[in-house]
Amino acid sequence: SVYSCRAKQESIAAAQAAEDARQRAEQEAAAEAARAEAEANQQLAALLAKKQQRLPAEPGTGETGSVSIVVRMPDGSRKGRRFRLSDPLQAVFDFVDVQCGQAAAAAGDADGGVKPGTYRLVAQFPRRVYMEGTGESLQEAGISSDSALLLETL
Repeated sequence: SVYSCRAKQESIAAAQAAEDARQRAEQEAAAEAARAEAEANQQLAALLAKKQQRLPAEPGTGETGSVSIVVRMPDGSRKGRRFRLSDPLQAVFDFVDVQCGQAAAAAGDADGGVKPGTYRLVAQFPRRVYMEGTGESLQEAGISSDSALLLETL
């Protein structure tokens, strides 16, 4: 009877030790996940700041050699501005990334919105797919008049 009582106490102690170890492991995993998320958010903020600086100045409404581009987002909202035909296609991607980053920050949603490199832009008529990083100007990419593009997530 003394033996069974001691065995029961040892069993309870072992179970408690195992539970404590499991909880410590969960806490360490949560802390690591939080650190990784904070680092990813810092990297995204730095990238968006770089893209903001890289954006060319917006031309005036009547400026020759400029076009208005409107991008329709997956949620139905639209983001638009004017670009010069000589501006790189990358400038449109940078504009979308900066706008989405600002909207997510304003909403307090660090994880929401469209992230850089996770989408492509598509003209419908004729269907033409634009990918980030091609190095083409808008004119070289075939955008020579006011355009509406759809954002398609990859």
